Amino acid sequence: MRGPVRPDGNIVTLTTTTKPDALTIVALLKSNGITAMVSGTDADGWYPHLGFAAGYPVLVFEEDVDEATRILEMEPPPPPVQ
Repeated sequence: MRGPVRPDGNIVTLTTTTKPDALTIVALLKSNGITAMVSGTDADGWYPHLGFAAGYPVLVFEEDVDEATRILEMEPPPPPVQ
């Protein structure tokens, strides 16, 4: 689950197809003491297709990627939207 290091020092741990899934994963990581954030945009809901096209990457700092990966492998992913 390790992506490339971005210029800002963050690493994409995974990419979700919906913003709520990405926010749920960020909340899980933050509850375990890991700074995490969602990258990507849907223009604040005005253009949701932008998010569907590129997804919503979940980012963590490089020093947290191993712990974030361990946590995410323990937790089941959010169920798919039906």
